[in-house]
Amino acid sequence: MRFGNYVTSIELEPNTLLKVDFRDAKFLDPAEIVVLACSIEYLYTRFNCKVEFCGGFPSLNNHLDKIKFKHYWNPSFKRDNYTASKNNSTLCPWHISKNMIDQYGQQAQKYFKNTFFHNKDLQPLSQSLVEVFNNIFDHSESSIQGYVITQFYPSTEELTFAVCDFGKAIPTTINNYLHGKDNFELKHNVAIEKALERGMTIRSIPHNAGFGLTNVLEFAEDSNGKLTIFSNGGYFIKESKKEKKSGLLSYPFNGTLIIVKIDTTTLDDFDSDDEIYEF
Repeated sequence: MRFGNYVTSIELEPNTLLKVDFRDAKFLDPAEIVVLACSIEYLYTRFNCKVEFCGGFPSLNNHLDKIKFKHYWNPSFKRDNYTASKNNSTLCPWHISKNMIDQYGQQAQKYFKNTFFHNKDLQPLSQSLVEVFNNIFDHSESSIQGYVITQFYPSTEELTFAVCDFGKAIPTTINNYLHGKDNFELKHNVAIEKALERGMTIRSIPHNAGFGLTNVLEFAEDSNGKLTIFSNGGYFIKESKKEKKSGLLSYPFNGTLIIVKIDTTTLDDFDSDDEIYEF
């Protein structure tokens, strides 16, 4: 998890060529893709870099081409918009923008419903995505917008989404709030756990009222899934029906990375009376 810290400490000359070399990589999971996307975004935005890609196995490059990853830092590419994927099991990455939060959640719901889960209720997926996005804009104060990617693995029937930003980390936000109430500073892993407590709110925010990350945790647990959070110096992992794992990182992550995995066989059947989104 040292990558984020290295990137945000780099100084480059303006208009530098940034070459991303995948070398012998065969595969990148959703978490690796969003951390890489945020890293490129930080350098691209701050130093106006030109971005090129090289290396990597054909299987990796085929995957990245289908989700249009290599197009995202072309000046004409609209990465704030929802982008159609050529891989039916993976949504294209999305450069999280505030005015598209609800629309992205709805599009993710619609996409996977149409491709794999015709008779299943995907509203909790949409809601969890929106909760994480709102958390970024409400608290992170990131100098760049974060990235998200959602992927389904048919062989294991597991669906994963990963969200990354390089803003003010969860422990920093929690401890700043508690200091204002004359409390002592919590260790970073304990601060992450505090953020997951139901009703914990940093300020009055009508759309989640302190329940945002709690709802995401409950969604993962109810879906026989797993929630993983890396933020600043701490980590938190909670897998359904297992004890939580929480501790301090050897190398702090400069921002927040949230990974949610669910077992899609646990999804409820779709109620025909539920709202259907049209685009």
